Amino acid sequence: LGNESFAATQMHVAEAKIKTLEDQLKAKNFDDPEGRALREALNKARELCKKLEKQSPSSVAACKKLIQATRFKNSAENLATERDLFIDLFSTEDQKEGVNAFLEKRAPQWLNK
Repeated sequence: LGNESFAATQMHVAEAKIKTLEDQLKAKNFDDPEGRALREALNKARELCKKLEKQSPSSVAACKKLIQATRFKNSAENLATERDLFIDLFSTEDQKEGVNAFLEKRAPQWLNK
């Protein structure tokens, strides 16, 4: 997938999950403490999605791998994996694009490469 279609697909998945959560929460009473906490969690998820859509797909994928890895190992055991993924990101075109975009004071055009 190209950069735009990859990012769009990822956002559609996230938006679909948020929509599903919204549908499930519609029956919930948002005036009680649990309902307010659920509404706040939903709003935080939306904020996170907006931040994630601006990041390079390759770095988001690396973070997702690390998050998934913590299901099976603790953080200390994942340090080598984190280091390897971080080093791998330096050889991507997205890393170069991110640095150039920063230096040129423009929004990056992620390539997912």
